[in-house]
Amino acid sequence: MGCDGSRSRVRQFLCPTNYTNNVVPVRLLGTTVPYPQEKYKKIQALDPYFFQCCDPVSNTFMFYGFLHVPTAKEQEAANGNLPATCQVLTSWPYKAGFFGNQEPSEVPETNAERVAWIKSITSDWIEPFGGIVQDIPEDAEPKVISLEDWPPRKGSWDNRGGRVTLIGDAAHAMTMCKSSRLLQERF
Repeated sequence: MGCDGSRSRVRQFLCPTNYTNNVVPVRLLGTTVPYPQEKYKKIQALDPYFFQCCDPVSNTFMFYGFLHVPTAKEQEAANGNLPATCQVLTSWPYKAGFFGNQEPSEVPETNAERVAWIKSITSDWIEPFGGIVQDIPEDAEPKVISLEDWPPRKGSWDNRGGRVTLIGDAAHAMTMCKSSRLLQERF
């Protein structure tokens, strides 16, 4: 069974001519952000774990997740001053014309430029979503996340008479942007 992720070696064995992922024409930056209790409690009221959203006007996307929320005991010991550690991912389409740029917008080189860029492309988002990005500290260290997928095609692999198959990302690697777009197309 091939359940070895989006760069599956089992897929490479089963699909020797068509196993490589497709690079999705999207750029994505992700960073870890500490949010103070008064900020994260409002966000936590939306969802206690994570959420994703997109702006249909600009075709930008955000994923937000809690990595660590202090327990009541931890908050009590720190007099309520412990922040929650959160993850914020922001993406944009890699195409000419995005955000008024003639050429596709690449990921900026420095962390400061990356923070400024994601704040600029989300500056007109409504609250609380806009504030989540706008409150990213200037000294944050956004990392580049490469987005790839591998949509299965009918007859893509020979399952060797039912003895071998692919599941999970090995069989259908899909980004969160792709899944959001599929939902938009269906509803």
